[in-house]
Amino acid sequence: MNTGNKLKILRRVLAGMESAVVAFSGGVDSAFLAAVAQEVLGKSVLAVTVVTPFISREEQLWAKDVARQLNLKHSFKHLTFSREILQNPQNRCYLCKKHIFSCLCRLRDQKGYRYLIEGSHRDDLNEDRPGRKALKELRVRSPLEEAGLTKAEVRRLSKSMNLRGWARPSSPCLATRVPFGEAIEPGTLKYAAQAESFLRGLGLESVRVRVHGSVARVEADPRRLPILIKNRVGIIKRLKKRPVTYVCIDLEGYRSGSMNEVRRWKHL
Repeated sequence: MNTGNKLKILRRVLAGMESAVVAFSGGVDSAFLAAVAQEVLGKSVLAVTVVTPFISREEQLWAKDVARQLNLKHSFKHLTFSREILQNPQNRCYLCKKHIFSCLCRLRDQKGYRYLIEGSHRDDLNEDRPGRKALKELRVRSPLEEAGLTKAEVRRLSKSMNLRGWARPSSPCLATRVPFGEAIEPGTLKYAAQAESFLRGLGLESVRVRVHGSVARVEADPRRLPILIKNRVGIIKRLKKRPVTYVCIDLEGYRSGSMNEVRRWKHL
């Protein structure tokens, strides 16, 4: 099925909803979903950005700017996490999603909207995403997935609509910078967010700083490794501070879900 037909299906799916709350991070997927939902449903759409300890200040400001560009009805919802989630167990993603989307379900009902929707797409079905279980349990709809749209198609359509950030790399929650089983500390998350912001300033768009105790492991696009080497001294100076003693480059480069590799090795 071509992209145009999938877009028609998406509009048809949204038209049948009458009103919806959109879980809105400001990333390419949720921004595209919100834009099309508003096109179809008009003012019967509310975009909500959930602010948690796992979301950087930079991402919050980005969501606010994108919502303003799209002229969305937009609000922030601030949440704290339980000790269980902050202890970072193997099912953290499930617990986190369940907590966030349970809150959004309550907000949807309080505000009188019919559906809660979020931006998962067809490609997400092929990845290890434990949080999807929570979405199914709460009956959260994923219209992009229902229409069969892939990430590449969402980017192309976003570009054609002149949506800000259509080519912006994905930015999952900061908890993915800490190995499962290690307690998540606010200082560690702040460190990772600031380190990645610094590295992006050097021209590294797809980059992650994973913190393994006293070691910062930098993942970047392998084609950009020369940038890391060229700026080695400055990077060490910036990244080598509490809680980090050692700074290293992961030669495999950036890859989504690399922390799951630790979990897989433990089961061998």
